[in-house]
Amino acid sequence: MPRPNPRCFIWLSVACLSFGTPSQARTLVVRQNGTGNATTINQALEMLDYDDGEADLILIGPGEYDEQLALKGNAGVDSQMFPNTFNLTPTTLERAFQSHPDPLALRGEDPNNPPVFLVRDASIQTYGFFPSDRSDSFESQIVHCGNGIAIENIEIRHTLVNGYALNGQAAGIEYKDCLFTNGLSSSDLGEDFFDASNNVEITSMINPEISADNGYLFENCLMDGKSLVDESFHDYAFSYFHGYDLDGALIGREAVGGIVYQGCVVKNWDDSVHWLRGREVLARGLGLSMVQDCFFANVRNPVRWDGNQGPRVFNRNVVYFSEEPWIQVRERSGGRPSEVYIANSIFSGSIDPIGGVRIDLREENISPSNDSEVWIVNNTFHDYSDYAIHVEGSFPRAAGMIANNIFQG
Repeated sequence: MPRPNPRCFIWLSVACLSFGTPSQARTLVVRQNGTGNATTINQALEMLDYDDGEADLILIGPGEYDEQLALKGNAGVDSQMFPNTFNLTPTTLERAFQSHPDPLALRGEDPNNPPVFLVRDASIQTYGFFPSDRSDSFESQIVHCGNGIAIENIEIRHTLVNGYALNGQAAGIEYKDCLFTNGLSSSDLGEDFFDASNNVEITSMINPEISADNGYLFENCLMDGKSLVDESFHDYAFSYFHGYDLDGALIGREAVGGIVYQGCVVKNWDDSVHWLRGREVLARGLGLSMVQDCFFANVRNPVRWDGNQGPRVFNRNVVYFSEEPWIQVRERSGGRPSEVYIANSIFSGSIDPIGGVRIDLREENISPSNDSEVWIVNNTFHDYSDYAIHVEGSFPRAAGMIANNIFQG
């Protein structure tokens, strides 16, 4: 089996998830005391011209902003409003993406006192991303509409009962130096913090050049699941992807996009933090998942990868105490991750009765539809129950390597 080339992961993350921001940008300032260009974020979004060839920057002063944000979804100047469930068609969807090409950044003005984004009592508008099924919709505090958006130095607080803090389908979305907090109580039903919509037809069928391929980057962020209301832990996933309902290959779409965590700290989470699900064919999953240089503490299940997807990379991380597996890799619907790399990491404290890293690449009576490679190398495993690594099932068309690991049970 060939050796993995780490440079390919760098290229993939740049190609799928990064976007350039021109040095010149039109800047608006939002301050609640009235000394800026606007007092609300939505007012500033309405002032922007999203297709004049200039990058747009909104500096946001301290305070709590109780607003639902459809980033690049507002009409702005000479642009098409992003359609909601009631006026969503392939035509209105394409026009919205085509009329919002300029990069957009939202940045906290004071690095030591970031603004807080939440939706407490606002009337939530439901946006749709499903031309094939207009009845399929969701509610979210922040809706990812257009491509090429950076959110920096901002606290995002999940306060929406029966809704998500982040949702949508877009590409080139970057969260940098952000704090994600839990504003729900244990009695609230809640939802996943961030849910990536699973409509493969979103734009690739309409216009591949504006494809909203679920490309997200979280860099130097802190995710703290402890409730600010009653100190309970957030009991839904932080990031979740269900797997595309349709086979993207039928419309000429391969597995693209992905979700990357770089240099993040995650703590106090009572569910899977990063749960990405594919299905039987690669084009129904994401192209890349990377977790690198991160620290997990007191998290029930840091990473879970199901079904057929592109490369899954877990590199240079530290995990301290999990009630369930540190990492779980599973077959789903006959598909399984094509490549899994778990390397250069430290794992400590798992009370899962089966194994700290669990690899299950086949369900009973289901033949896997794709080849799979699993590399577990150069890790340290400490303080686990029965097995640090547990591999089960029969594995036709699968290969793996477990090497250069240190085990201290």
